[in-house]
Amino acid sequence: MLKISCFTFIITLFFSYNNYAKANDYNISKRAIAKFLGVPEEFVSIECPQQSFKLNGTGRDATLSICLNKADNQKRCEIAVGYLKKPPYSNHISFEAKVAHNTDKIKEWMIALQIHAFPDKGESWRCPALSADITGGKLHMFNRWDASKISKTHGYHCAEKGSSIQSRTVIDNYSVGIGKWFSLNMDLKLSHLSDGNIDISLNNDKKINLSGANTYNDDRPPFLKLGIYKPNGWDKNHILSCISYRNVDISVEKY
Repeated sequence: MLKISCFTFIITLFFSYNNYAKANDYNISKRAIAKFLGVPEEFVSIECPQQSFKLNGTGRDATLSICLNKADNQKRCEIAVGYLKKPPYSNHISFEAKVAHNTDKIKEWMIALQIHAFPDKGESWRCPALSADITGGKLHMFNRWDASKISKTHGYHCAEKGSSIQSRTVIDNYSVGIGKWFSLNMDLKLSHLSDGNIDISLNNDKKINLSGANTYNDDRPPFLKLGIYKPNGWDKNHILSCISYRNVDISVEKY
């Protein structure tokens, strides 16, 4: 029964992706994505071709699905949301998500969430302040920060030796499964100073609370990215990866 169910799921995944490619069959506007996310349209940027994502349903039944196909030679399909603020504001981000691949033999990782930061003049782009990587059905989350006004970077612009950027592992090897919905709830006070705070709950099971600096010392506030970023290669027989989101809640509150 399990094998039949998995086969049916994979077949559905492929047919769903084929439907995405029929760009003339639908037209997803930035306004519709903003409404789904619950934020003003001017804060939303779509960073991928329409054939790579689809919005299904309405209201509480609405689901945003994003796919990358190896044949398309894309590294990313992401929705950027420039709605976050630094203290004295707290940022709430919560959603349910589901990851799917055409095969369960996955070794290469992909990023499914980022809290990214705009570099100031004279700076290079750096690794995200907060990122959630998924390898197969395992989730890993990392945090990076720097109190320096201009970050000194090396290598991949993360926290390599000689860089002024610091880092820590927030969540390691947490099983979210493949083809299963999981919930993520975050309350973030994004700061390069000691007043920062990260509060995370996964499936109301895994709970993390970290105080202190957690982002970069930039003029502009960080921004959220939902979707897939896959800068690395593809495993053998791995040709399709998708992630779906539902019940997204993004809000900012002064404290």
